[in-house]
Amino acid sequence: MKILHYSLGLPPARSGGLTRYATDLMTAQCDRHQVALLYPGRWQPFCGRVRVRRGKDYGDVAVYELINPLPVPLSYGVREPDDFLRAKKLDRSSLEAFYEQVRPDVLHLHTWMGLPAGVLDFLKGKGVKVLFTTHDYYGICPRFSLVDARGVPCGAPEAVRCASCNAAAPSSVWLRLRGSRLALRLKEWGFLRKWIGR
Repeated sequence: MKILHYSLGLPPARSGGLTRYATDLMTAQCDRHQVALLYPGRWQPFCGRVRVRRGKDYGDVAVYELINPLPVPLSYGVREPDDFLRAKKLDRSSLEAFYEQVRPDVLHLHTWMGLPAGVLDFLKGKGVKVLFTTHDYYGICPRFSLVDARGVPCGAPEAVRCASCNAAAPSSVWLRLRGSRLALRLKEWGFLRKWIGR
């Protein structure tokens, strides 16, 4: 079987339970299956179409980067919901080439963060079966933790409470710049930790 995983990425750029679970699962599956990973990658503002680029393999896992994904909020929240719901223009030739290389039987979604609906529609149109197992609460909580901006557990998500909780979230542009290659390099070198976190 050919399995395509969609997760936030690989260590050291990404860390935490979701990343660890996905990488452990992919590594274990390589014994019996062909495994690939697609993750939300760089934002290239001057080439706005969503496309896929081959990355460096992770052991036996073929790695692909989704260029120009939706913003990835992590635990920062969503201040501008329209930026996370906007339909993105797809580079069809890039997606076709990606599909021909991987030809997955199954797409295993580990999160919705960064994934444009058009990419999911494209793969479903190719007959790829979709399996979703969530490791965060992003589908019901924009901060993905059910903990509000003050650090208090959220009783239950509701529109007014979510809006006030996310009012101070960073802008979508900041979220994109935070995940840029330059910002990640500066973080590795010890710069920008105050602004982009660990």
